[in-house]
Amino acid sequence: MLLIVYHVSLMYNSRGFLLKAPDSSSIFDIIHLWTHPWRMSLLFLISGVVTGMLLTRQTPEVLRRARTRQLLVPLLVGVPFLIPPQMYVCLNTSLGVNISLRDVFWHYLTLTPVPLPDGSEVNLFWMQHLWYLAYLWTYTVILTLVVSAWPKLLPLASDRLTPRLAGKWILIIPVMLFILLRLALRPAFPRHSIS
Repeated sequence: MLLIVYHVSLMYNSRGFLLKAPDSSSIFDIIHLWTHPWRMSLLFLISGVVTGMLLTRQTPEVLRRARTRQLLVPLLVGVPFLIPPQMYVCLNTSLGVNISLRDVFWHYLTLTPVPLPDGSEVNLFWMQHLWYLAYLWTYTVILTLVVSAWPKLLPLASDRLTPRLAGKWILIIPVMLFILLRLALRPAFPRHSIS
């Protein structure tokens, strides 16, 4: 639900986005600010919990093969077939380019930049939201390789973290960790947008 609220706020707030409503409101800027830091962190947290639970039921090798089928196949199909239509909409609506969908596919697949009306160029080869699949697959592969080499890692981590994450600390510690990571990493990795 948080992802839905976040993306709706992008359509109505004052920031740039692929599709914008004709009216904007500062209330949607506030919604954006409150939901943005948590949306992807929560998805990775849920994915991590599920991966940890699966590793108690199957070997790291079986999980790695299953995740490769579940994540890389949609990524490899989605990158050439889902991203170019999104770029087509962005180029024609937000960036003022008059380009056909066929030409967008050609530029995307040949890695050639598209000229913009202001004289600059834009490269189209991005993963857009599919980056999540690539990252999740990479993290899963790393974790399963580490667990294969050190089978006691997850039980040891569980034994150490369970007493510290009891009661109210189950919420306080992760929230504080996310806030500290955001404050530390945001200056080094500023957000980039396509518009």
